[in-house]
Amino acid sequence: MSNKKAFTLIELMIVVTIIGLLATVSMPKFADMLKRAEQASSKNNLGVLRSVGGIYYADHLGEFAYQLTPVTAGDDYKLITMLDSLDDNAFVPKYLNEIPAFRCGIQGYPNEDVRDIAVAGTAAGGKFDYATRSAQEGAGAPWVYIKETGMWYVNCLDRFDTTGVSISTW
Repeated sequence: MSNKKAFTLIELMIVVTIIGLLATVSMPKFADMLKRAEQASSKNNLGVLRSVGGIYYADHLGEFAYQLTPVTAGDDYKLITMLDSLDDNAFVPKYLNEIPAFRCGIQGYPNEDVRDIAVAGTAAGGKFDYATRSAQEGAGAPWVYIKETGMWYVNCLDRFDTTGVSISTW
């Protein structure tokens, strides 16, 4: 008679079932962690942009970036893209290597991984809503810069982060 000890088929099936249940429970938590990481990265990038704006203001003796950029009520904002000439970009390359990409972790969000800036002014009406700090989603850029105040906002209309806070109010 053989004295070998082994697992029975029932014991193996129970172990596989338990592992499957644990994987099912942990997968949504893992996806939520990825969203949180992307949102934390964008919050950090927003802080970097705000700091760079302050440094620009100090370097230029109290003048905000893009002060002379024409923004009229008909245009609502001027789009500054990474493809524009470096003369059009007040922050690149002197203060930043590049404008950071926006990542909110929301699947299908139109401005995901975009590095553009919408320069808005107080004369602008229509596309930039100062109450919600949001321009037209999908149009413009993920980063909004108010040229008269030097403030940075996120262009993310009616979207919320993993904690339930509106992304446009970060």
